[in-house]
Order: sequence, then structure tokens, then C-alpha cells
Amino acid sequence: LNVCRYVHDNFASQIKLETIAKIANMSPSSFCRFFRKSTGQSFFEYINDLRIGQACNLLLDKRNLRVSEIAYQCGYNSQTLFNRIFLKKKEMTPSAFRQMARGR
Repeated sequence: LNVCRYVHDNFASQIKLETIAKIANMSPSSFCRFFRKSTGQSFFEYINDLRIGQACNLLLDKRNLRVSEIAYQCGYNSQTLFNRIFLKKKEMTPSAFRQMARGR
């Protein structure tokens, strides 16, 4: 519960595995195993899902923001990394996602 609260409150910042493991009172490797066993995904996949979900909301609701600004607000320091992860998760670029939503 403390881990989830911390992640949801800080997803737009850099989240270090060591910090999360300390909150959970585990070693980093133990936490990773526990998290994957409990959720079926890695801790960093979970964070990326959370960030990309927030990015989708911003892409739809904040049309005045550039994609690079949204990437930064969602915790990505690199637009290239953001675009790569977004494409992998949504099978389209952030710009294409925004265009598709605009066409509805």
C-alpha cells in the first residue's frame, strides 16, 4: 500500500528501485521478484503503464501542450524514450494517438 501510494504520488519524478525497496522493507532484488509474482509484470513495466495512461489523458485533455511537455510531465526525461515506450504500449505514436482521438 505504501509502495503504491508513493508510486502514484511520484510517477512524474525519477523513481529509484532502492527507494521503493526500502519503503517495502525488502532488498531491491527481493522486491522485484515479489512485485512480478504479485502483479505479473515488472515494477518498471507498472510505472510505464501508469505514466503512459497519464500521457493519454493529457494528450486528449491538454491539446495546447506539446508532446515533449507531456512526456516531461509524465516522468520521461527523453522524448525519444517516451515515444518508444508509447509506441510499444499503444501501437502508435503519441501524435497519432492525439490525431485519432481528434477524429472521433
